[in-house]
Amino acid sequence: MSNVISLTNTATEQEQEQAAEVVAIAEPETIQPIDCFETVQAIAVEPYFVHAALANCNKNSHLSEYSQQVSDGDYRTQLYQVRWHVHLTSSQYKSLGDGNLLTDFDWLAGKGGTDSTTAPREVDDWFEYTAAEQEQWIKGAYDICLLVISPIGKMVIDPQGHNYARYVGIDITPLEATEAICETIPEAIAPQIEPEIEQPAVTSPMTIETVLYGSVLQRMQDLIKAELAKIQSGDLPTEGMPDRLLNFVVSLENL
Repeated sequence: MSNVISLTNTATEQEQEQAAEVVAIAEPETIQPIDCFETVQAIAVEPYFVHAALANCNKNSHLSEYSQQVSDGDYRTQLYQVRWHVHLTSSQYKSLGDGNLLTDFDWLAGKGGTDSTTAPREVDDWFEYTAAEQEQWIKGAYDICLLVISPIGKMVIDPQGHNYARYVGIDITPLEATEAICETIPEAIAPQIEPEIEQPAVTSPMTIETVLYGSVLQRMQDLIKAELAKIQSGDLPTEGMPDRLLNFVVSLENL
């Protein structure tokens, strides 16, 4: 640094500009420290539904990784029920998305989960459902999330009971009311903060573990079906694949 200072004291204007570029490279923009989130709170709101783009590869630490997947078309539209609002400043939002999405935060702990608008009946365990009932439950499945709001962007986070941003959705859009979802849908996806409401993270009588399993099972089925489609279209060569493995993959078509 002392060499740069010495150079700028005696250099021409062009050399001074070059020296300034060196300083800028050596001293990149400072990212907000983790303790900038100590005062952040998740404020409970009246639940409402939104759609968001959920990247197929999850558990990323940078928001740019999700944005790139969505830009590449490697995502699906996911139904979310917003139960909490989290208001961040621009610098906090940038810090969260610049490598801190997998950082543990108290305001995420124990929230999120999965529920369904088409649950056929109340059960204590997912496996109490018949195969047909499981399929019915999955049709109306949605993830429970926090809506993170800032002047520079929004994202939804579903911690699935953890205290980090396990699943992140972007490109958020309001959901039109349907027969399956009769709750009130607000006109805007980021209304004013509502009074705090005492409300459990998951209202379904099923346990967190059961709900998590159902969500993971659905995602596994989606991925398996995608791979099967590649095989059937010829995009994924089957030459050299053991017959038993190939038969197993094909048998998954009816999942």
